[in-house]
Amino acid sequence: MADEKEKRTKELNKKKKEELVDLLIKSEDLETRLNEKIENLYKLFEEKLNTKRVFESRLIEVERNISLNNQYERRDTIEIVGIPDNIPQKDLEKSVVDVFSVAGVEVVPRDFQAVHRLKGKNQNTVIAKLTNRKDAQAIIYNRKKLRNLSDEDRVKLHVSEDSKIYINESLCGPFRYLLGKSNAMFKKKMISGFWTANGCLKIKLNNDDKGEGAIAPISHIADLYYLFGKDQIDGLKKV
Repeated sequence: MADEKEKRTKELNKKKKEELVDLLIKSEDLETRLNEKIENLYKLFEEKLNTKRVFESRLIEVERNISLNNQYERRDTIEIVGIPDNIPQKDLEKSVVDVFSVAGVEVVPRDFQAVHRLKGKNQNTVIAKLTNRKDAQAIIYNRKKLRNLSDEDRVKLHVSEDSKIYINESLCGPFRYLLGKSNAMFKKKMISGFWTANGCLKIKLNNDDKGEGAIAPISHIADLYYLFGKDQIDGLKKV
């Protein structure tokens, strides 16, 4: 009787071991298949992420080229800030001629395609579109001559002693937005300088690990994101 019981116990233990081994094999097989699925999911995610990055990169380049083309078309246009508001439209062209003359560039009315004030809150800004972009470049180059006006110049330009006249390059919307961001960064001492030259915006980096006073061209918001981080740039308040 005892032998029969021992025999059944051995058979039962053997069956349990076989079932346990079978369960272990199935478990390992399930784990292998699960790991394969996880690996495939990672690959699919990486592929989608790479596709998104490629798409974003191409979109940035399209937007950048559009902005650069728009800015290139403005190379014959400049903006004058500070011409008195009481000068009417009919006399505006002559006032612009006088401003350019004080800056050392002689032009005549036929050298303009259009002269007009901006509407709305920017009426103090006058847009002058010239027929020759070389004249526009010469005026931009000589604009520093307007920093210290003589009494004779002030009489000629109808400006008071405490008034100033500025000449700026005419920037397209995206570049004007980047200029505003650069100004905000300068105010926060994130950069040591910024300027435009021939329609191109450049910033001067601080002396840090990005390079000692390195100069970086900026033609898309992505350039600032790369240098300073998206959150930091988007968090800048308009100055």
